[in-house]
Amino acid sequence: MNAPKVQKKACAGSGALLALATFVMLPALASAQSELEKYKMAESIATQHIATFDNLDFDVFTNQKWDRLKESHAKDIVVH
Repeated sequence: MNAPKVQKKACAGSGALLALATFVMLPALASAQSELEKYKMAESIATQHIATFDNLDFDVFTNQKWDRLKESHAKDIVVH
């Protein structure tokens, strides 16, 4: 008759352990999700910059459209 009581205590202990693990892991999970979002944003920006560079490289340099050269630089960069 004692065996079922031991099993119930083990199950109750497992539930408490699971709750504790979940409580401890939630901040780490949120932090990992935040880091993932940063990397996704950086990848999106890099993809846009590469597309702009490809366009400028082909159209401006290959076709020598020097009036468009300013598009590849920030406003505080002087192109001579």
